[in-house]
Amino acid sequence: MTIDTARRVFLSALLFLVLAPSAFAAPTGTIRYEVSIPSVSERKFRIAITVPMKPTRGEPKESNVSLSIPAWSPGYYQILNFQKDVSGFTAVDDKGKTLKVTNPDERTWTVLGGQGAIHATYEVTAKDAGFGFFGSHIDEKTGYINGASALMYVVNGKTLPVSITYRLPRDWKLASTLDPDDQRSVGGQSFKAGDYDELIDCPAQMGQFERLDFTVKGTPFSAVLVGADKVDKPVMTDVLSRVSEAGVGVFGYAPFKRYTYFIHFAMGNFGGGLEHHNSTVLNVGKEIGADPHNLTDLAAHEFFHAWNVKRLRPAVLGPFDYTQKVRTGALWFAEGVTDYYANVLPRMAGFTKESDFRAEMANRIRQLQHNESRLRISVEEASQKSWEGGSFGFGGLSYYLKGSLIGLLLDVKIRVATDNAKSLDDVMRLLDERYGKKGVGYEENALLNAVNEVSGEDLSDFYNRYIRGTDEIPWNSILRTAGLTYEEGSNKVAFLGVSTEPVKSFLVIRNVVKDSAAEKAGLKESDKIVTMNGSRVDAATFQDSIQKFKPGQKITMGVRRGETVIDFSLALGERDDRYLRLRPLDDADDKAKRIRSGLLREPVVPAS
Repeated sequence: MTIDTARRVFLSALLFLVLAPSAFAAPTGTIRYEVSIPSVSERKFRIAITVPMKPTRGEPKESNVSLSIPAWSPGYYQILNFQKDVSGFTAVDDKGKTLKVTNPDERTWTVLGGQGAIHATYEVTAKDAGFGFFGSHIDEKTGYINGASALMYVVNGKTLPVSITYRLPRDWKLASTLDPDDQRSVGGQSFKAGDYDELIDCPAQMGQFERLDFTVKGTPFSAVLVGADKVDKPVMTDVLSRVSEAGVGVFGYAPFKRYTYFIHFAMGNFGGGLEHHNSTVLNVGKEIGADPHNLTDLAAHEFFHAWNVKRLRPAVLGPFDYTQKVRTGALWFAEGVTDYYANVLPRMAGFTKESDFRAEMANRIRQLQHNESRLRISVEEASQKSWEGGSFGFGGLSYYLKGSLIGLLLDVKIRVATDNAKSLDDVMRLLDERYGKKGVGYEENALLNAVNEVSGEDLSDFYNRYIRGTDEIPWNSILRTAGLTYEEGSNKVAFLGVSTEPVKSFLVIRNVVKDSAAEKAGLKESDKIVTMNGSRVDAATFQDSIQKFKPGQKITMGVRRGETVIDFSLALGERDDRYLRLRPLDDADDKAKRIRSGLLREPVVPAS
């Protein structure tokens, strides 16, 4: 070192000692939040955050702290502009001194100076449509907070414990899945969380709602119903109970102390569900209340997420980086395989028949096979580029769709390799034991390793071709080992050429197709169909009667026109009746029949 260099180093060190504060502070202890609604009509939440500060050396002259609003909400892989709903950010110290605030970026507020704890306050405009979903919502009757949209985190303080208190309008109720904070319950409803990630993973429903409580294998469950005009409560409870029991049955335990279905009966600008670690929020149409059976697959999908993605998850999905896009190639498993179980759980719960399951899988195969992107984009790439594809896939390929079918095929491959002794269920349980229960995420190759371990075979070729690659899936060569075959085609069937509507005791013709057999025979709009080949027909029997005939076959129809009954003779036309089906093979051997029974959740045929 030269003399000039030594002089420069000395002067730099001296300058640092002069300009640097004698001490600095860091966030410590419990971060305290308070949520209130100053005016329902203004549709704003007021959020107050207290950040205790601890000197790292000596007595600090001042405390600086940064707070940020997340750029995205876990479960939805899109950058969201929550910062645009934030206004009026101010901060004071323990002595009530107003502190300077800067914005180093659009989502961050840095508070400068102050003595002791920092007390920040801001407001969040809550106008998310459909009672809230990704955002927050307030109207004259309800309020809802999706945590990421409203609750800022303390930079360098996300792992600290949290307490949150709600102060709501008179007569408003509150539902939260957090544990109560008994030490702060005076004057409000207070809850606690282990850290920021847990805080925002527990949404809060406020205002007017109905609540159904039930238990599943000893664990308390609730359904919080918001905005429903009419709900068949016994059926709703039955649907959610049985779906939940099926999910618990796959893993053998419930990974939470309680679980809540928040159900918003208002589609708004989004219909679907968003998972949380001990709850889900479902946005559905009001008609679902009258027949909750239409909720089974959505409820099953979101409930299965309580394990798959919230516990057993890719390593990058927790602890979360809320500042930027977080990429994983495993969304086909986290979302797609979950969507496979969205059909398995209702089957296990007894809501669907094996024919319903086969029909749904056949429809999904058809959707994929008629999508050219399957030959250009792998399901792993679609997962990686979810942020560019609207959180559903990329380039036209849905990782929900293909991932669910990969789940089906993996289930078949594992059952075939083990003679139905093991299944995809065992892969889920293995991953849960190895990662979920330990609170750690898995690396990308863990999925293939788990499948190989459970099956006892090396399925790398399958994985590389159909998950990492874009090879055409040989559906029937795989499905045949489970005693099934996929078929798509069309048949020629008889066609009369009328649309009808039952009116009182008559079947009334509402439209006659041009150049059809009906038009050529002289049938007209408003004619009332009474008989076919001498037998009386009504709305329930008409279509079945037509389907019994062949194209070109001659029939006689008795039709009432005004007060007169006229007999019309005609030769039926024809139309293409397209079909797609996952059909059981009649010549399947005993092993294939056992595989099929297991796959379709039917009683297993014992080995001979």
